[in-house]
Amino acid sequence: MAASKSRPKPSVYRYNDGSIWAKGQTVDGVMHGYWEWFHKGGGPRSGSGYFDHGVKTGEWIRYDKQGKVLKRIEMKPKAAATKAKKPVAKPMKRAAKPMKQAAKAKAKAKVKKKRRS
Repeated sequence: MAASKSRPKPSVYRYNDGSIWAKGQTVDGVMHGYWEWFHKGGGPRSGSGYFDHGVKTGEWIRYDKQGKVLKRIEMKPKAAATKAKKPVAKPMKRAAKPMKQAAKAKAKAKVKKKRRS
């Protein structure tokens, strides 16, 4: 008997306020195909990229709050990554810290590190 291929299912994850955090497709419960992440409160997208059965591939783009491109990264497939291995990225269950809070925390950590030097 041939193994059945699963069809992609649309997936949408939301912030606690109901605005969309991320949307894309999953196959057998793992991210696959094109995904987009959005700023909290319904703002423009904050990032986008492609997954191949849970593994980041192709071009990944980060955007600022006005929707302008901040960074482009080309993700190259790792030689050891295969579909038989456990996927790297699983579907998200809840929203992470909003981008603004994460950026503030990172900036504070830098300041603390400089003060220690």
